[in-house]
Amino acid sequence: MGIITPVFSKNDNLDQLKQNVEHWINLKKEISTVQNEWATDKAIMERELSIAEIEKTELKEELKTVSKQQEDIGNNIESLINQKFELEQAVNGLIPVLDKAEKDILSFKPYIPKPLYPSVEKDFESISKVKNRNDIIDRLRKLVSLYLKIETMEHETHIVREIFTIKDGTKVEMQVLYIGLSQAFAVSSDGKNAQIGKPSTGGWTWVDNSNIASEIQNAIMIYSQEVSPKIINLPISVKGDAR
Repeated sequence: MGIITPVFSKNDNLDQLKQNVEHWINLKKEISTVQNEWATDKAIMERELSIAEIEKTELKEELKTVSKQQEDIGNNIESLINQKFELEQAVNGLIPVLDKAEKDILSFKPYIPKPLYPSVEKDFESISKVKNRNDIIDRLRKLVSLYLKIETMEHETHIVREIFTIKDGTKVEMQVLYIGLSQAFAVSSDGKNAQIGKPSTGGWTWVDNSNIASEIQNAIMIYSQEVSPKIINLPISVKGDAR
């Protein structure tokens, strides 16, 4: 038996070479693609790393700012607490002052003429029945309101009608001229009876003085603009009781 030796043609060698070349080209392409992808990924990673560093720096600054703000808030809270304490001390110091002021103005009640009292009655009641002694603003508002009303009365002249009991026990209606809250003059319509009034801690007191009845009538008519102004002599006293 003879030996069979494989015979390779030139065409076979050429095909093999072509396959090897194609394989090598594809491999180079794959390597190039991987390299390009790595370069792209590297650039992205570097950019993300750079952004992360920036964000880290910004975060550190924000943390510093927040820490400083918290410190400031802590200081402000402490300051506000101190201010609150000081205000409370001041308010507590005002309460006795208001107590005295209210007591003083309530003692003025008898000096208000009865015909004028209804205009300030509720004011006196609101002060005499304080619901919350610590409500400084409300108490002060009521006190000032009543004070202004009384001050207005002090500087105004009022003409009213009242019933008086004269010496013989008879009740007579008289016109009364109140000059502020310091003095008053009353006269009957027939001019036969007249009285002079002064305020006191027990209320208004009246003294009969019929000798000046005509002068009082003239004064009332002048004030009411019923006659032309002229000089009237009335016994004015500015002393009265101490208020």
